[in-house]
Amino acid sequence: MLLNLKKKKKIISSAWRGWRPLASDPYNTLPPGLASRDHIVTENPATGLLFVLGGKWTTYRKMAQDVVDRICPNVKCCTEDIILIGGAKNFSFDSLLQNEILPLLPNNKDIAYHLARTYGTRAPSLIQHYASHLLNRLHPDFPFIQAEVAYACDFEYALDIADILILRTRLACLDIDAARQAAPRVADILASRLNWSIDQRSRALDDALCTLDQFQPHLEAT
Repeated sequence: MLLNLKKKKKIISSAWRGWRPLASDPYNTLPPGLASRDHIVTENPATGLLFVLGGKWTTYRKMAQDVVDRICPNVKCCTEDIILIGGAKNFSFDSLLQNEILPLLPNNKDIAYHLARTYGTRAPSLIQHYASHLLNRLHPDFPFIQAEVAYACDFEYALDIADILILRTRLACLDIDAARQAAPRVADILASRLNWSIDQRSRALDDALCTLDQFQPHLEAT
C-alpha cells in the first residue's frame, strides 16, 4: 500500500484524522478493552451528580433523552417529537427540491440539491434572502455558495474563515487546494459582515491558511 506514494499523492485531495474517545464509567469499572464506543450516563454515588461521557454530535438527542429519562423516569422525554431546524411534519425531500428550490436555481441542480440536503426547509429563504449578490460558488468545482458564508455569520455565529471551510462547508475535507483558493473570498464576506479592518482581514486569512495546511497531504515513499 505504501508503494509509489509520490505518484499517488497527486490524486489525494485532502488528508485529516479524527479522534474517537471511548467512554469508561468511573463508577462501574469495566474489564480492559470494554470501554464503550457509545455514550454513558453515570451517577456519582456520593454526590448524586450525573455525568454524560462519550457520545457524538449525531447522537446528541439520544444522549439528552437518556439523561432526562434518568432524572425523571416517570416523565416522557419530548426530544423525539421535536422537529429539527430545517425539518417539517410530513417532510418530503423530493417535493422541497422539485417544487421550492429548483425553480429558484434552474441552472444549478447540484447547488439546489446541496442546499436542500444541508438546510432543508430553510433553503428557499436562504436563496431568496441572498439572491442579489451571493449565489455564486465559492469554488467552480463544488456546490458551496457564497450565501452560505453570510448565512453562517448572520445566523450561526461563524466568526472565522477556517470554521467556514472546515466545519460549515467541509470544503477543506474534500479538496484542500479548492479550500485555499476559496479562502480570500470567504475572508471578504466575513470582513464585510464583521466590520474587519484591512489588517484584521489579512491576519484572519493568514491564520486560516495556516490551519488549512493541516489538511495538505504529506506522504513520503519509503
